Amino acid sequence: MSRARPAVVSTNSAWRMTKKPSITRSETSSRAYHRSQNQPMQAIAPPSLKKKTFSYPNVRMEPVIKGLRSEAVVQALRDPETQKWINPSKSLKFVATESLDQPLFGHSNVLKYCYRTLNSKCAAQKPGSEVTELQDLATMVCESALQDVREKAAERVPLAHKSPSSRTMVMAESDDDSDVRQLLGVRGGSKTDNIWKIRLQLMKPVTWVPLIWGVICGAAASGNYNAVWSGAPLEVCLEDLGKSLGCMVLAGPLLTGYTQTINDWYDREIDAINEPDRPIPSGAIKENEVIAQIWALLLGGLGLAYGLDQWAGHDFPMVTALSIGGSFVSYIYSAPPLKLKQSGWAGNYALGSSYIALPWWCGQAMFGTLNAPVIVLSLLYSIAGLGIAIVNDFKSIEGDRKLGLQSLPVAFGVDTAKWLCAGSIDVTQLGVAAYLYSIGETTYANILIALILPQMFFQNKYLLKDPIKYDVNYQAASQPFLVFGILDTALAMGHHQF
Repeated sequence: MSRARPAVVSTNSAWRMTKKPSITRSETSSRAYHRSQNQPMQAIAPPSLKKKTFSYPNVRMEPVIKGLRSEAVVQALRDPETQKWINPSKSLKFVATESLDQPLFGHSNVLKYCYRTLNSKCAAQKPGSEVTELQDLATMVCESALQDVREKAAERVPLAHKSPSSRTMVMAESDDDSDVRQLLGVRGGSKTDNIWKIRLQLMKPVTWVPLIWGVICGAAASGNYNAVWSGAPLEVCLEDLGKSLGCMVLAGPLLTGYTQTINDWYDREIDAINEPDRPIPSGAIKENEVIAQIWALLLGGLGLAYGLDQWAGHDFPMVTALSIGGSFVSYIYSAPPLKLKQSGWAGNYALGSSYIALPWWCGQAMFGTLNAPVIVLSLLYSIAGLGIAIVNDFKSIEGDRKLGLQSLPVAFGVDTAKWLCAGSIDVTQLGVAAYLYSIGETTYANILIALILPQMFFQNKYLLKDPIKYDVNYQAASQPFLVFGILDTALAMGHHQF
């Protein structure tokens, strides 16, 4: 015998937020027409939402809802029976925030989006229906705005239950690697109250690796880096090691951390849709703390850059100049009015050059001088970086489209964008290989060709098959060959002999 669904709407029910707005004759006629034509109605504007206390079995929640200007959206529905009703196929487990006074989303537009989308869905299923109940709005928050929340994500939420019972929803334990994922700044990480862990998460350490690799490539391309196996005196080797480590800290934790933090700050609206569990949209870190972190990383990076110039004895502070230029590119990439990321081509190329060309130049400037061939080759590899940036855009298509961001997958469609991605990566590397052949670096050119072929294989297997579904698989399988190809080119430019 099937179990009856718990009643969710009644005259005296605490679930009802407001009285339904009066319906005019024209509205009634319109609904009758749509009902007769079996067509869904357009989303109606949400009614005025007022602050109200909602009773709940074993739970007392007081979400602050101040109309459409609210920064606090509907709080968690914590009863297992209601969870089954929300999503019976997946038994979605959902908890909103760690405390009822923290905002789930930073912008009222998300609330509007949730309401309109829910209303459209309900109207499509049952033409003419109005949606005003709290549980319906919460359904939309769960199923649409929080679609990326993993079912087993660790949520440290004070459930207001006095003791566990059959009506208590117990959140799933975090995965073994959830703490590491949180520290690296990737999706699926656990939640934490530690402000320093949250700050590190904002800096996304997982994104530091390409910049550090770029510094290594620059040092190799200079031809002047003294490794321990070079036969140089130990003091010289240790000094060069210290210089390279300083460049790595500059390019990775400081300036990339600055870039990621300022990007999250200006992306807090889109993250409320795509990644609502990020520190800023979830309210895990205060706004003034984010601003302080941005300035600390920027000033710390510029200070270290100046110190490295002094250490290298530069007449012109090239490392400082590159750091200022890179910081400026990071700002206009994320911040209005330019916000380059809204433009697919300019934004992706700016991102690619920041991850490949700038750290390469920094590493080379630390041990030698920049020259035209190196500048051209690193800028060419930045086109390959543009292709990698396109791969990252596939996962954000929905949020980008909602907020009007013209990423290449949004502007050209998924099918065209995936070919642009593969073409920019392959053609660039083939061009670099041709140049290496032309200057007599045959061995390095052959190695580069050998590294390009596996990338083409994985493009056909993952990227061209389904870039949205297999974006992570493609990057994990293909990118190691790309980054070793960059190092191969750098070694060729430094005329290193086997």
